[in-house]
Amino acid sequence: MKYSIYQIVIDSALHAAVNKLGHDGAAAAFPKYAAHLATSFRGSRNFKPEFGLEYSRVATIEAANLEDVFEFGNGHGDPAKLAGAVTRLAQFHSVSVGDIVVDPVGQCFMCDSIGWTLLDFDKISACSHLRTGRALAA
Repeated sequence: MKYSIYQIVIDSALHAAVNKLGHDGAAAAFPKYAAHLATSFRGSRNFKPEFGLEYSRVATIEAANLEDVFEFGNGHGDPAKLAGAVTRLAQFHSVSVGDIVVDPVGQCFMCDSIGWTLLDFDKISACSHLRTGRALAA
């Protein structure tokens, strides 16, 4: 089954802004960085609907379930299954806390420090692009 991976991509210009402004200053100035800080350690507990606009589709992973997505997305697992399982579509880092995975039937899950949390995107219009596979953010 094919799963889509969505991450908040921090480009070099935003890295430079963080170096200049610090974490708090960059979060105040850039919604993308605020979303990154909020979700990268606390995952779904800090997720806000407007953060959905900051995610980009960065990869697909062929896997049997979410646990395999996590393993393959971190370069682990059965080598025979891992070979060719990950297709990079953009800048992609290992699957981590705060990343969103859309399963083959359109359910959206956030990677948390322990396990996965199902996100109710029917109520979050800012996240509708995650279901369609259309990345709104660069």
